[in-house]
Amino acid sequence: MRVNKTDLKNKLLNIYKPKGVSSFDVVRKIKKMTGEKKVGHAGTLDPLAEGVLVVGVGREATKQLRFVLEEDKEYIAEIKFGYYSTTDDEEGKKTKIDFKKIPSLKEVQKVLETFIGDIVQISPTYSAIKIGGERAYKKARRGEKFTSPSRIVTIKEIEILKYKSTLSADKFPILKIRTVVGSGTYIRSLAREVGEKLKTGGYLMSLVRTRIGNYKIEDAMKL
Repeated sequence: MRVNKTDLKNKLLNIYKPKGVSSFDVVRKIKKMTGEKKVGHAGTLDPLAEGVLVVGVGREATKQLRFVLEEDKEYIAEIKFGYYSTTDDEEGKKTKIDFKKIPSLKEVQKVLETFIGDIVQISPTYSAIKIGGERAYKKARRGEKFTSPSRIVTIKEIEILKYKSTLSADKFPILKIRTVVGSGTYIRSLAREVGEKLKTGGYLMSLVRTRIGNYKIEDAMKL
């Protein structure tokens, strides 16, 4: 899609954030494209994640971002069992978990159902949550010890899209799900906690945000 830069000003934009760049990288690029200093986004996507990023350009548009943050979000996630990760995703240092039994599809479904509704979720060690006025990931990178805060979040839907329950050599089971969640939910934490309940370990292997409220991935603009 070709867009005149003046068409980007004073609006909420549905941007497709590709894998490998940060949400701030997208904001910085839009600032450069538009010449607008006041640019922000609703709901950070980690560099390893991709999909819908709602960006506000201009003072009035950025004021509306707080309402976007309150909207439901839909994700397609792949969870790899057999390991824990220091970052709860592909980026971190992995610890292999020894487990004797591969969970069946029925067992996985039963565990996923326990996460539907309002749950207490522990945030990832590497997160943007502030602890003592400083981002948790900064403390973690320095090797500081701290307790990750917990909070109540809402998970509205979890649907299994694919489950490959084979185990050979280093090929551990992979679970692909679609989930709809409320504000503040960490999919990385969900991946870790599902692995904990199954006693297999688990981390987030890939993540695509397909929707925020009415902003859908098929309508997203690529920069």
